[in-house]
Amino acid sequence: MKKTLLTTLLIVTIASIFTACSTKRYGRLQNVTGMESEYLTCKAIDIEIDKAQNFLKNTYDKNDKIDKEYILGILGDLGIGNRMEYSEAIKSAKNRLADLKKLQVEKSCN
Repeated sequence: MKKTLLTTLLIVTIASIFTACSTKRYGRLQNVTGMESEYLTCKAIDIEIDKAQNFLKNTYDKNDKIDKEYILGILGDLGIGNRMEYSEAIKSAKNRLADLKKLQVEKSCN
């Protein structure tokens, strides 16, 4: 009985090691800084908006893929970690986009 319990504990520990690192990583975008607000030109703001929109698109696309991180994430924590990571990535991109749009209006960019 004791040997079976130790074997089970060992298997669970090893499985948790592999699933713990299996959350998908999307990255984050930073809010617009004071220095950026001061020095970004209208053209640079357009470029940054395009980058943020591409980040959003890539995040949506990556989230739709079923890969090993998705499967191991479901096994490890029922996919909660993947969902949280996805939500934070989307939130960071939308915040940066909002900051850039606001800056665009402040600088009277067309």
